[in-house]
Amino acid sequence: MKKQLSFLFIVLASSCLLDAVSGEKNSSQSSVINGTDWVDTEGRRISAHEGELARFDDYFYWYGSSYKNNPKGKFRMTAGPVWNGVQVYRSKDLKNWEYRGVCLPRPESGFGKVGATGRSHVLYNQKTKQYVMWYRWFIAMPASFLMVATADNPEGPFTPLGAREVGTSTGFGSDMNVFKDEDDKAYLIYCGHNQPDAEG
Repeated sequence: MKKQLSFLFIVLASSCLLDAVSGEKNSSQSSVINGTDWVDTEGRRISAHEGELARFDDYFYWYGSSYKNNPKGKFRMTAGPVWNGVQVYRSKDLKNWEYRGVCLPRPESGFGKVGATGRSHVLYNQKTKQYVMWYRWFIAMPASFLMVATADNPEGPFTPLGAREVGTSTGFGSDMNVFKDEDDKAYLIYCGHNQPDAEG
């Protein structure tokens, strides 16, 4: 199932990145057509970049960053004013996606006010009865922090708990994923980009 979801997300993300203009409203989709805009149940183009799919109860949830008002896809330090938080959509059939809002808003102060956030992944913690989001807060390499936020509902709002040091030589982590096994043990998979970014 995990491999199937990973493959499906690649298809979803590829479709989302094709950002052609479409004014057509489509409240229900019977199939997915590659190379066209994918719209939500209100006919608006889906905006959920660098995210993932997760399944909780009867719904699939699609988490991803919004790049609205950021047509050039800025990131690093310059992205703070145009990063719009992590958005969430839900669906029962993986074709028709209902927009549920911003589940992790951009903070007005502290971690996340500047820079950009992405790679949002959500798991359910059976012990705490909370939904746990791991995500990346990025200023300039190697300053890429892996962050944690929690919520009582898969649709948020998620409350940031701050950065977590990981096992790289700098303590920073970058492109990442999460995995929860059948025994309820959860794992964080990440890489380390430890070379300074000359453009940062």
